[in-house]
Amino acid sequence: MPFGKAWASHAANAPAALIGKYGGSTTSFYYYYMWRFSWVFYIMALFFEICAFFSSFLACCGRLGAGISSLVTLLAFVFLTIAVSMMTATFVRARNVFHSENRDAKLGRWAFGFSWGALAALMIAMLLLCVGTTKKANGGTRKEATESSTNGNGTTKKSRWGRRRGHKAGSFSKVNYEDGRLDNVSV
Repeated sequence: MPFGKAWASHAANAPAALIGKYGGSTTSFYYYYMWRFSWVFYIMALFFEICAFFSSFLACCGRLGAGISSLVTLLAFVFLTIAVSMMTATFVRARNVFHSENRDAKLGRWAFGFSWGALAALMIAMLLLCVGTTKKANGGTRKEATESSTNGNGTTKKSRWGRRRGHKAGSFSKVNYEDGRLDNVSV
């Protein structure tokens, strides 16, 4: 519903600052375009939110997927920030026009609550996806951090399960034989 559709065109009872030739002679230039452009940004934010939702499944595949998803979520966050800010500015200014003419006007707290709440939820999702792109401080990944454990004296040792990185020797190599692991083995 356009901003000025709450009253008829050329309304004699509406505040003069809100009346203009736009929207079928119901709205002034400022309120007409602020409300229209805020809806444009809402639609753009909705598009990128849907893209962010589907791309967030890529975050399960690794850091690159989380990076792509966080970038799309950042775009949605920027457009939603602009939309919510423009909506708030439009209606707060309109409320102030009503108050300046000694009329009662209130902001719809449910609409503003849902809009600002959606912005907060999108910010939390964006931050969590950005955390998914980080590495451990010593250069390893988060997976390697969970694989390591501590032995009795407080030093860390790698888990014995899983592939040993950088160990290219096979089971019957000279390295394993010299370690003594193949002693008393009958072949």
